[in-house]
Amino acid sequence: VAQSLRRRGFQNRIAYFNHIPFPGPDVFEALPWRAELLLGLMHYDVIGFQTSRDVRNFVASLRRFVPDTRISHLGKSLVVKTAGLSAAIGCYPVSIDFDEFASAGNSATVVTAGAIAQSVGEAKVVLGVDRLDYTKGILERLTAFRVFLQTYKEWQGRVTMLQIVIPSREEIPEYKRLKVDIETLVSEINGEYSTPGWTPIRYFHRSIPRDELLGFYRAAHVALVTPLRDGMNLVAKEFCAAHADNRGVLVLSEFAGAAEELATGALLVNPNDTEAVASSLYYALTMDEAEQEQRMKLMRFTVRTYDVFHWAHSFTQEASMLAPEKPEAILRVAGD
Repeated sequence: VAQSLRRRGFQNRIAYFNHIPFPGPDVFEALPWRAELLLGLMHYDVIGFQTSRDVRNFVASLRRFVPDTRISHLGKSLVVKTAGLSAAIGCYPVSIDFDEFASAGNSATVVTAGAIAQSVGEAKVVLGVDRLDYTKGILERLTAFRVFLQTYKEWQGRVTMLQIVIPSREEIPEYKRLKVDIETLVSEINGEYSTPGWTPIRYFHRSIPRDELLGFYRAAHVALVTPLRDGMNLVAKEFCAAHADNRGVLVLSEFAGAAEELATGALLVNPNDTEAVASSLYYALTMDEAEQEQRMKLMRFTVRTYDVFHWAHSFTQEASMLAPEKPEAILRVAGD
């Protein structure tokens, strides 16, 4: 896009934000047009990524596939020059409106949280919230929960998992099969472990309004956020913001971009290691309130300080500082 605009004489600043993970050079080299893609991105004035790992991967790919790439430091950002092009490269983790999720909510929030609490009784609540996508690790998470029930038999009847799957791209055959696989696995686990007074997994396949979702967050004792790969994952940040009481535990995939910011408070796991996820879930469910409060305060401070407004300001400020003689900036965001 930037290259096409430049050819048409467009002189304004153009910023590009890569919302999804950028692969390492060993993966990126599989693309037959790898150099062309990298040079196309270099027509932007500012290129933003979610994590420092993404920045390292992008720079490593430039060094390997674009000759004579030169890199220097400009504050917290890098300046990359190659083939007569120059761009500032930086890490700008996207975030949420903290106050929106930290607020008391409305009647829907209260009713939802109350209904969940009443329906589960004394049982602890484990929550998963995901868009239907194979990268979210939903099957692996459900398998880990099954391993948890097998390993820690004393928790059977004492914990309920709420799994929300938001419909997405269901006209695509692979996503249809994924939905069937998820529902089949939920049915298998419930069939294996349910008792007349307890169902291990409650499955929701629908979009959830924000105020109702806030009720789910408030009712949950543990959030299982375990994508196989994710640019950021805002569910992790929303869960933290929603817990104004500084209670609750976040079990977070080390492959989510949010892990870089929330590592001080979250229990980080490899979502492919179902036994380790089950073990971390046990630790989360048995964690005392003092440790919960300590961990949650650290994460809420981070999410509050580096909210979506900080992200927007820092990214656009970088574009403004780079070329002040250009009157305006255009932002393009890649990914979903």
